Amino acid sequence: MSDSLQRSKRPRSSLEAWRALQGKEEALGPKHTSTLMTVNNLGNLYADQGKLGEAEKMYMRALQGREEALGPKHTSTIFDLELRDLLPDAVAKMACSTTW
Repeated sequence: MSDSLQRSKRPRSSLEAWRALQGKEEALGPKHTSTLMTVNNLGNLYADQGKLGEAEKMYMRALQGREEALGPKHTSTIFDLELRDLLPDAVAKMACSTTW
């Protein structure tokens, strides 16, 4: 799938993403792996918007849920851990760009 097509399927706003998350939580439960993927996607949206504090909360929620559901050594859990670890670099990069 092309990158532009993947982006077009992403929610365009936080409100759309929250609605998607609420629907999955109601249908599947908050700990279902599909729900956790949506939590992670909401984190990505927040990161893209520069809302790094909110992104970190979503990444941590997805990480904790996946650790419980899949175990700490599952590739999805490790991916979420890597995303969380990238946030300090993003914060530093944003701080440098706003000082000029």
